[in-house]
Amino acid sequence: THRFSQMAVLVDKIHQLGLRAGWYLNGCECGEKVERLINYEGDIRSLHGLGFDEVKFDGCGKQRNLTLYALLMQRTGKNYTIENCHWGKCTESDDSACPTNDWCPFNTFRTSGDIRPTYGAVLSNLLSAEPFNRANLTGPGCWAYPDMLELGVTL
Repeated sequence: THRFSQMAVLVDKIHQLGLRAGWYLNGCECGEKVERLINYEGDIRSLHGLGFDEVKFDGCGKQRNLTLYALLMQRTGKNYTIENCHWGKCTESDDSACPTNDWCPFNTFRTSGDIRPTYGAVLSNLLSAEPFNRANLTGPGCWAYPDMLELGVTL
């Protein structure tokens, strides 16, 4: 936080404007190589301490257990909006990007990989949400979405 020592002040300003503030965790630039409970706890302690309302979990680092993250957030007493950005990878583990009929510890989940600046990529990403629609695994409280608009990217 030395780079953004006034982050809580910024979040307060966002709230004064009547907006919600979100944070991005497990980003690709961090590159954590080992999963550690202390990292999960520190992420949520910072998220809560700085006053954020929403969080986007990417899938690059080793902290990908969304059930654990949801439990730690629940323990704070605050209701967070959670976005799972694990690129549509369905697994049997708690780092899955895909809900089941009785498991969805996130509000939105991405069904595709990163968008690319081609027509085929746009169609492929849009179609990636269809299996979740057919299986009734998307709806209020657990929405499926494909990666969408990305500005400034060219072939």
